[in-house]
Amino acid sequence: MQSAPALYDAVCADVVAALATEVARDNSMPGALEYTQAVLTLARFWTRETWDKHRSQYRWVRFIQGWWKSTVLRAIRLPLLCFVFWAAAVLVFNRVFWLFCGNFPVLRLPMTPLSLQAASIGLVLVFRTNQTNDRLREAQKSVAQLAAVEREILQMILVHVSPDQVHVISLVSRYLALFGWILKAELWDNDMSKIASLTQLVLPADEVEWLLKQHDKQSNAIIFRLRALSGHLYKSGHLDKEAFKFIEDDLAKLGDICSTCSRLATFPIPPSYHRHGSRSIVLWIGALPFAIEGKGHSALENLCTIFITGFVILGLDAIAIESEQPFDVLPLHEFARGMSKDVVSVLQGWQRMPHGCAMTKDIADGAATDEGQQLRRRN
Repeated sequence: MQSAPALYDAVCADVVAALATEVARDNSMPGALEYTQAVLTLARFWTRETWDKHRSQYRWVRFIQGWWKSTVLRAIRLPLLCFVFWAAAVLVFNRVFWLFCGNFPVLRLPMTPLSLQAASIGLVLVFRTNQTNDRLREAQKSVAQLAAVEREILQMILVHVSPDQVHVISLVSRYLALFGWILKAELWDNDMSKIASLTQLVLPADEVEWLLKQHDKQSNAIIFRLRALSGHLYKSGHLDKEAFKFIEDDLAKLGDICSTCSRLATFPIPPSYHRHGSRSIVLWIGALPFAIEGKGHSALENLCTIFITGFVILGLDAIAIESEQPFDVLPLHEFARGMSKDVVSVLQGWQRMPHGCAMTKDIADGAATDEGQQLRRRN
């Protein structure tokens, strides 16, 4: 039978080897507005340096320099070009008609109704933006809580379970190291074949076979397996009642987090808001060339106005529609790597932790002196 340090070292080695695989290093994101190469992106964890750049007064220069490769501009380029071409068609028609008939402009609309409608369109955009921000905030809270709950479970198991159950402890550690990757795959595309190589490196062969046979969500299967392992420790007398209740509470939190993530990934904001808002934007921007034609501006001024207005409104709509699915823009890859690294860190910290809780001789001698007693009475 292998010793506890040897098994813990084996777990750490397998997790580190899994993190070195191509799957674990692929940090691509499904979202179109976030990319990992940028410094100021939601696709990675922010540091003090990132926050300093975010607040820097030179950010305006960086934003203007990088405008040509803006992900928002890339996401709205097709509808934006359609609106510009539509405005150009209106301008050409009016000028050709004026050239032959002497009546300019022919196609025009009053500006007052469009001005009144702008407030309603703004309310629709604000509502959708607020809703998507609430969903993003809830997703961030749930995923951030996941790492803390994972650490608590592993720490409680290590502290309260006797070393002769090291095989159970190491199996719990392996499942916790894998949990973030399973949840990431479920929330993105539910394609478990992409992380099959990583699963085979972390788990024993019989556990891999069992997990792959679970046709339901594998994250729920892992929680079920962890609950079975903790129940086995409790029923066999290797885990006291209070620690067992604490671990069960943490496993229930894991289940709540998975339920929240599944709800956010499967239940959108009512699509009627998006459909009505998009149609309103099409009507409003489509009618804008007719309204500004009668103001006496040049064709270039009119085209610039349409382009700027379309960029602002379509950009806000694109950000709202992408943030509606928060897991497409959150750094789930970084969270999964962080959870695996936490398992390694906790196991290594447990092995290096000083044994026992008794005071050393120097501390005990110092505590017995008159000065030490005076300090205790003063405190």
